[in-house]
Amino acid sequence: MSNQEELLKLHEELASVHRGYEQKVNYFKAKVKNLTTEENAKIAKENGQKQAEVNANNNKLRADFDSLNKVWEDNQKTLAQNFEEKRQNDIKTAASLRIQVDPRFQSTIDTFLKNLE
Repeated sequence: MSNQEELLKLHEELASVHRGYEQKVNYFKAKVKNLTTEENAKIAKENGQKQAEVNANNNKLRADFDSLNKVWEDNQKTLAQNFEEKRQNDIKTAASLRIQVDPRFQSTIDTFLKNLE
């Protein structure tokens, strides 16, 4: 056998061994890829379920807040109306407490007021 034939035979043997190892590597690459895809799908499903729970909880909290906020606003309006009513009554009461000078004493009071100026 010539050197060239030996090299060709050696090349064929090495190529055959290489193909065998390459098949094993490809098998493990495919297995890892499948497992990764499977795990990602599982994680996506769990995340979807958790997100749905969070959304439901947030909706409940939002509804509770809206309800309590409406009660607070109604109470605030009532308090403002009561305050305004009391303020108007106090103004009315204060206006009615003005000193009423008897007309017969008005000239005397006017004289004292002129002296103050």
